[in-house]
Amino acid sequence: MMCEYKEIKDLKKSIEERFSEYWYKIFDISKANFVLPNGIKVSKKNTNENLKKLEKEIRNWEESIEKYRDGVKDYFKLDYFDEDSEDCYEYSEVKEELLAKNLWTVSSALHSWDPALEKYKETFWATPPKDIFVTVHNILVGAYDYMLNEGANIKFNRINKIEQLNYDFLYEEDMLLTGVIGLGIRSEILHRLYPSHFPIMTRKSIWGMYYITGRESEFVADEYFDGKFRTEHNWNYDYGRFTFYNNFIGNLITQTLLENNMDLNPQLRFGYVNEFLSCINEMHKDEVEELNRWKLMEV
Repeated sequence: MMCEYKEIKDLKKSIEERFSEYWYKIFDISKANFVLPNGIKVSKKNTNENLKKLEKEIRNWEESIEKYRDGVKDYFKLDYFDEDSEDCYEYSEVKEELLAKNLWTVSSALHSWDPALEKYKETFWATPPKDIFVTVHNILVGAYDYMLNEGANIKFNRINKIEQLNYDFLYEEDMLLTGVIGLGIRSEILHRLYPSHFPIMTRKSIWGMYYITGRESEFVADEYFDGKFRTEHNWNYDYGRFTFYNNFIGNLITQTLLENNMDLNPQLRFGYVNEFLSCINEMHKDEVEELNRWKLMEV
């Protein structure tokens, strides 16, 4: 799924143009005046009831993020991947329990009826458990070192280049496992452990990004299978670039919350963005389902 990426400044502008509209639709909260992408001006005074609703929903977001973060942190401790330790996982445990049952991305793929995922299921179950163990271990070590070093002093509100994320370690060898642990699955591991520094890049968040950028084509791709086709999220999208746009949205959320006397918890930063993008995806659920429906190719 190769694609041409648009200029960053153009996509940032598209996101900024649509952010207030989606925020308004989700929370019924707006700035004093904002202009929709179609040129219509919206003027609305926020009531105390609206503000209380906003605060309640944001707290719900935070509880959800904390729950899924805390729900896996005890499973992904580095000690459990130390083969010199008596507490070390068996290779099969990592494959059949940790990934297959505790990661959304893997579990949903293994239980999906989508014929396009049959190859993934076959590859997953045919892959030696040790290969999966080693790859997960590499990801955990890389992320742990990153949090101690390159990521420790990042000022997300000052990032204006993808390179400033210091994600070089993610492009090293053995940080993915072909056909089994791709960008989406790896992003779930990173995000659920460290929502402060890593976004999750999965179906919902990519479709959400597609719509907030004004249906930018780089976030989707046509997929072909057995004489049929559909439009699918671009699962091979560059993760650093995706993080950059997530961070830009995170800054917009921070600014908007401050305008309503609320703070964004920096430890949950990319969790807020995931919740926001998931809401946008849900708004367009019917259209996404139609685009994602397999259709016969014309002869």
